[in-house]
Amino acid sequence: MSYIIEESNNFLESLPTRMREEYDTVLNQFNYFTTDVYQKQGETLLAELKEQVKQDGNNERIYIILHKFTQWLLVDHLDLFIVAGNDKCRHTRPMKKRMPITARMYAMKLVLYIEDTFRLELSRNTIKNRLKIPAILEEEDPEPFTPEEVRLLIDNCPPKRKPLYMTLKDSGMRIQECCSFKKKDVDTTKDPVEIHLLAKYTKTKKARTTYVTRETAPLLIKKLAKLGDEDVVFATSPTPQKSVDAEWQNFNLLRKRVGLTDRYEHNKRYKKTLHSFRSFVGTQATKAVDSSWGHSLLGHKAYLGQYIRNQDDYPKFYKRTEQHLMIYEKIEVIDQSVELKELQTQQTRTQQTIQELFALQRKQENLKEENIKLKERLNLLEQNL
Repeated sequence: MSYIIEESNNFLESLPTRMREEYDTVLNQFNYFTTDVYQKQGETLLAELKEQVKQDGNNERIYIILHKFTQWLLVDHLDLFIVAGNDKCRHTRPMKKRMPITARMYAMKLVLYIEDTFRLELSRNTIKNRLKIPAILEEEDPEPFTPEEVRLLIDNCPPKRKPLYMTLKDSGMRIQECCSFKKKDVDTTKDPVEIHLLAKYTKTKKARTTYVTRETAPLLIKKLAKLGDEDVVFATSPTPQKSVDAEWQNFNLLRKRVGLTDRYEHNKRYKKTLHSFRSFVGTQATKAVDSSWGHSLLGHKAYLGQYIRNQDDYPKFYKRTEQHLMIYEKIEVIDQSVELKELQTQQTRTQQTIQELFALQRKQENLKEENIKLKERLNLLEQNL
């Protein structure tokens, strides 16, 4: 068993902090499972599995345990209580079922953990056939915030949370990204103010630049003035995941206070979450420019290639979007492309008018010539009479 623990520690220590925290969560869930089903600790069960695989080379029991683990995750266990919260506010809650996508993610992380610890490779086809995780039903589209809901939340949030929520509703950052960037990553000399997200901060592992509006910039600059260049702007804990967890807890309290507690029918999750700020930004960017820009501003991987060569245009696109993102200050944003189109239309109309004037002038001259000829004929007739 000590060998398994040593190998486990080596595996976890080789991971980035955020990923190590995710594996800690999975192993903690696995420990609850083994204690409930097998009445033994997870490390004890893994040690037994390791010895069995060494003796007979048969992975069958590993597949059986993975199957049982995923099925266990998909069911409520209200008689089990887990410890949640941070050091200042710890509480217990009953163990509730996980969504299919979460159960699958837990299982696959456990597979990677076992493969590295046991020094073996498990069959992905066998795992896929054995897990039997139901398909995820997406009967309703996720809902972004409306501008009125954003204003309701920010008007009622604690003052120290306002810069965070204002930045989220402008930038389209995930909460994990917003709790990761440092003061030195913000360029307040640019218009609009730029936030440079390093690749290690983002989910896609691609660096990108995002922005805040002119109504948020003073709040952000005021907060930055109190920080050192290496300080994380919105972190509430030295551990990134703890900062993220704290923000989810704070938002849950705020959501309840303002009454945005509607849930989806198919999964009972709240319709409005911290992620809804990101959806709000994508919706407003699409409305202001187009869907490609909306996806690009959010850092969606499929759209990065299309816009990567047009990064110089990002501030211009964001300026068009700014009017749609602001909830307190409304400004008249001049869309240069629309203005140019209107000027071109006016120029075309002017040219048409000039052409019509030239045509009338030619007609007038022709009438004068015909009038002269007519007078000459009349004179000839009078002379002949």
